[in-house]
Amino acid sequence: MFSLGATLSICEETLESEPSYKNLHNKHRGELAELAFMRKAASRGFAVSKPWGDCERYDFVVRVGKLFWRVQVKSVRAKAPQRPHYCLVTTNSHKIPYSSEDIDFLVAYVFPEDAWYVFPATTHGAN
Repeated sequence: MFSLGATLSICEETLESEPSYKNLHNKHRGELAELAFMRKAASRGFAVSKPWGDCERYDFVVRVGKLFWRVQVKSVRAKAPQRPHYCLVTTNSHKIPYSSEDIDFLVAYVFPEDAWYVFPATTHGAN
């Protein structure tokens, strides 16, 4: 039980050190990755906003100064046994790929490596 005015600290442990992520359902693991993204982006000085509901093709709007970017966060928990690398799904739940019409950046979190990758959305054929 907490008393009024008690201080709760946030330790610097990584998500990878928490064994529970391996047993989470994909949706819950995605939500955990989104929480980690919000913390990481805010700690780097970005303003982070989460749209209400799940209807948008992006998970967050990130602002720095007068610039706003639409960000989609994806995560991966393990390598397939036959591959030496991680594979990231770049489609939504309906298997529709994200495009630069939908997002400005796709951010990937690799749980086992505690690593973030940021990919700018590009339009094929653009100069």
